[in-house]
Amino acid sequence: MNISKTSVYVVALTAAFLTFTKTVSAQTPTLTDRQTIRCTQITNRIEQRITIHESRKDNILARYQRTVDRLKLANDRLKALGYDTSKLEADYQVYNEKILKIGQDYEVVIAKLEESKGYACAASQGQFASIVRAAQNQLNTVRQDITDAKQYYWNTVKPDIQALRGQKHPSPVPTQ
Repeated sequence: MNISKTSVYVVALTAAFLTFTKTVSAQTPTLTDRQTIRCTQITNRIEQRITIHESRKDNILARYQRTVDRLKLANDRLKALGYDTSKLEADYQVYNEKILKIGQDYEVVIAKLEESKGYACAASQGQFASIVRAAQNQLNTVRQDITDAKQYYWNTVKPDIQALRGQKHPSPVPTQ
């Protein structure tokens, strides 16, 4: 049998290629491995987002609560001095309701993100994307609530406080 050098090279190259292919395919993750990796990444990302939003909610509510507390303290102090603070009391109630609405809407955002964790690893048929979109829309509502609270403070509460400064200080009741 006469085997040429070319046929030996072809056989050797084919054997080397098949060995390389087996090695590469053994190292490449299968489709389910990729899905598992992606699922883990998505779950971790959602957990990070939930933590970030909980922290932001706490910070925002604490900041606005300090404003509400200062407003209540000023109202009580001015009322004790004899000023007419009926407008300021009404402003306080409305402003406090706006702050509570921010907290409630932020809770909905966090709840929707928690709900999306259940769909991240399963075949969700688009439910995951729709829940995340709903959370984003709710976050836009929270941002609008924050803007409304700021505008209410600057356009209503602040002018009413300045109007109280313009009131004539009631004279103290003489004691005999």
